[in-house]
Amino acid sequence: MGSASRQSTIVVGVDGSVQARWALGWAADEAEIRRASLVVMHGSGAQPRHDGGGRPVGSSVSDLVDDAVGWVERHHAAVVVRGDIREASAPHALEEASHTADLVVVGARGLKGVSSLMGSVSGHCVRRAHCPVVVVGTEPVAPATDRPIVVGTDGSLSSTWALRWALREGRARSAPVHILFAWQYPPVHSMVLGPPSGNAIGARDVLDAASALAARWEPSVDVRRVERVGAAVPALVDASRDAALLVVGTSGHVPFHDLLSGSVTHQCVIEAHCPVVTVRAKDEELESLAWP
Repeated sequence: MGSASRQSTIVVGVDGSVQARWALGWAADEAEIRRASLVVMHGSGAQPRHDGGGRPVGSSVSDLVDDAVGWVERHHAAVVVRGDIREASAPHALEEASHTADLVVVGARGLKGVSSLMGSVSGHCVRRAHCPVVVVGTEPVAPATDRPIVVGTDGSLSSTWALRWALREGRARSAPVHILFAWQYPPVHSMVLGPPSGNAIGARDVLDAASALAARWEPSVDVRRVERVGAAVPALVDASRDAALLVVGTSGHVPFHDLLSGSVTHQCVIEAHCPVVTVRAKDEELESLAWP
């Protein structure tokens, strides 16, 4: 969320595409909720000059950014917003900005309209950003406190850091947080089968630990435990239908090498019905969350 000594900063990438406009709207809403400043960024190394139908989005990159800044000023007067045009390509401009930003927001797909995240701006940010990344793939709706924030957990330190982020966001939005753990039998990649009851006991232990941390970190947040039997991705995607946000860590017990691996993170970003927040913890942050 950013410390009390400074205003937090949200960076949103724009390129004139429909999903970038959705990302802008989401980022502006979030900046208002957080009382954060908003930076509207475009990397001019790529030259997206037309929308999906081939129509010009502005006479120059400057017009594109100015239009986005003006929209925020008209619809979110309380938000301090500025434009930032960088010579680097969009993925690298946003990666660089993530060193000092509290949140980076991007559309799931840009003007090329690719269906895969491989090589895209959003995919690069999820892999490389130094702060949490929000990928907006659907038209956002007005924030509502009755729509939960869903966070996936698997007992790993990375998912624990995602839980911490989700709880802080729940406090900021006065929204409930649903902690979801999914398990399947037989376990994927398992070489030895035990009784199915062991999986249920393990699920309870994981959720018990996550609930205890939630009560310690953010006791004012309404937390609900959700246990699902089945693969993680379908469970998380289904839960995202009624969620305000879906929050996932970028690595769990299965190593997250890159987005080509078909990871839970990758699939959730593609398939979720709400914006997806990917949280990558730094090594020193993971150490601070290690169990005693």
